[in-house]
Amino acid sequence: MCLQICCMGGGLVCQCMCECCKTTLGSFKQQVRLTYVIQLIICIAVLFLISWISPILTFLAQFGISCPNNACIGMNVVYRMSFTLAVMHSVILLCLFCRNEFSKVMNESCGAFKALLIIGVFIGSLFIPNQFFEGFTVVTKIVSVIFLLFQMVMVIDLCYLWNESWVKKYDEGDTQYAYLLIFFTLVLYIGILVSTILMYIWFKGCGSAPLVITVNLIFVIIAGALPFTRVNPNGSIFTSGTVGAYTTYLTYAGLSNMIGCSSFQPTSVGPIVFVITGIVLVVISLLYITFGDSEQSSGNLKVAPNTDIAKGVLENKKEAETKYEEDLEDEQKKKEKKEKEGESKNPPLVQNQQQDEQPQQSGKLSDYTRSNGYIYFHLIMLASAMYMSMLLTKWGTHSATGQSADADDSSESLWFMVSTAWVTSILYIWTIVAPYFCVDRDFS
Repeated sequence: MCLQICCMGGGLVCQCMCECCKTTLGSFKQQVRLTYVIQLIICIAVLFLISWISPILTFLAQFGISCPNNACIGMNVVYRMSFTLAVMHSVILLCLFCRNEFSKVMNESCGAFKALLIIGVFIGSLFIPNQFFEGFTVVTKIVSVIFLLFQMVMVIDLCYLWNESWVKKYDEGDTQYAYLLIFFTLVLYIGILVSTILMYIWFKGCGSAPLVITVNLIFVIIAGALPFTRVNPNGSIFTSGTVGAYTTYLTYAGLSNMIGCSSFQPTSVGPIVFVITGIVLVVISLLYITFGDSEQSSGNLKVAPNTDIAKGVLENKKEAETKYEEDLEDEQKKKEKKEKEGESKNPPLVQNQQQDEQPQQSGKLSDYTRSNGYIYFHLIMLASAMYMSMLLTKWGTHSATGQSADADDSSESLWFMVSTAWVTSILYIWTIVAPYFCVDRDFS
């Protein structure tokens, strides 16, 4: 009885989420992806609120979550939920590698199974020793760097599209967009300048902090100057400012993890703003991969001829509309099955028959047999689920065992974030100068 109630509840929740998506979206693939994104957003919101109700969670200590003075129970819940979502997306990924009807069913339906899987894995994780999640933290740091690079690609491409859209409107005679573009560009660079000065003040004498800040500032200056050289006609000072603001954010995030070094004592508002900013960036990047079209991307993130990073991640909607032989066969089987069910129905069930006769939307089988779109999507969702724990625990400085992070741990978190910022800057600068240095290759 309890199992049936759980199945009905899980299925109802997933059905409600799908119906909400169907009311606003036309593409079934977008509906499926948005359902997973909404699921992640709900989990992040719940875990964000857990920091305010940690005293209520002391009962979890009886499951094996041992913390000094119950101080780390909230962080342990974050690690365990991140682990749970990672397991769910890993299971779906394994199913997708089958590349058959089973992959389609597991990805698009089985809502009750997924709900039970999340509940079961989370409850089971409560009995896993905290030392296991110390190792899990190391893995999530590495995966989070990869997710941040993906996030960077999505943000840069969106800013290129933003810039191109306003420039186009200006060329069409609407001069106000030129002023808006100049205004936002100035805001970005003023924000970078002020943030850099404050970091020099706050982290003065903190080991390698001045070097880290200076290197980021040099990258910002180079990226901001390159569009003026016209080595690449697609270069944009607005996009350069966006990348500079993003890397400055990552630099501050890394430096703020240095224990007992900063002269700046943040209030409780500071960490909340930091987390909310990270959540907003995660949501923007995931929504872009959900709704984005590779044919409508900016095309300015080419690291090699015919190799655009954004286009490689986004879905090609024109190809998605193509029906292959297996799609036609699958539709024929569904049609025959529906006709047989209609013939076997009794008159008293006319109402149910009318409901069944309503067309039921589903994905194409070729999305699983010929395309890697869903595989890439769940890989990104897996990375985002692991990054969630880093975002909410300040990159592992809040230990799963309740021990205070030492200087080595804080230095490790610092260099994870700083290296991501530097790779972001180098990659962006290369997308601008690549056509100039590789003149014998076609980057158009």
